[in-house]
Amino acid sequence: SAGRVPVPTSPFAEPTTHIQTMVYQDLFGTELDLLTRESALQVGGVKKGRALICGAAADAPIKVYRGPDEVATQPTWTYRTDSGVTPWQTWAMVLDDHIFYDASLLGLKLGADGYPTDLMRVRRNRWEITDGVIRIDGEAVDPKTVLYVPGPEGGNGGLLRTGAADVRAARALAKARTARAVSPVPLVELHQLTDDELEQDEIERLTSEWGQ
Repeated sequence: SAGRVPVPTSPFAEPTTHIQTMVYQDLFGTELDLLTRESALQVGGVKKGRALICGAAADAPIKVYRGPDEVATQPTWTYRTDSGVTPWQTWAMVLDDHIFYDASLLGLKLGADGYPTDLMRVRRNRWEITDGVIRIDGEAVDPKTVLYVPGPEGGNGGLLRTGAADVRAARALAKARTARAVSPVPLVELHQLTDDELEQDEIERLTSEWGQ
């Protein structure tokens, strides 16, 4: 039904659908080029940066203010959830969404007064916006029951889009490094085929040029 957002079993799992796999392979060809959140996290710099940002920011307490003053009784969604997913996990994954997709979606549970009493983050592979309508699992939802949170680029950026070339290059280098470690280049013995006697500096220059 409209507005109903099933609770995910794990806030950190982002399964890639079969359709996504087919589309990426059709566009980019190889498994190496299948760029998803999970494949991007295989790059050490991406994983470390994500952990630093999400870990530090998610630790910050969420407070509600009315004007310059903190509200005396904080809404329940600022410190607890009904889903079993902690607020820390929720906000960490909202930040995660902004890093990789530049947008996040929250499902809202409304109280009798119409204000949220609970919220949960919706996995990115479950929702889309088409013609200004938010859909979860392909079904349009009541806009009052969700909160769309665009990132700094208005929902049009994210590492998987604007940083795709650099992430793919890092993955390609890592794969090449692993292949070289598994099958190292065999030792090469250089022979001089003439009777000319080379000076030491000439020998060093030749070996250096060969190594390049």
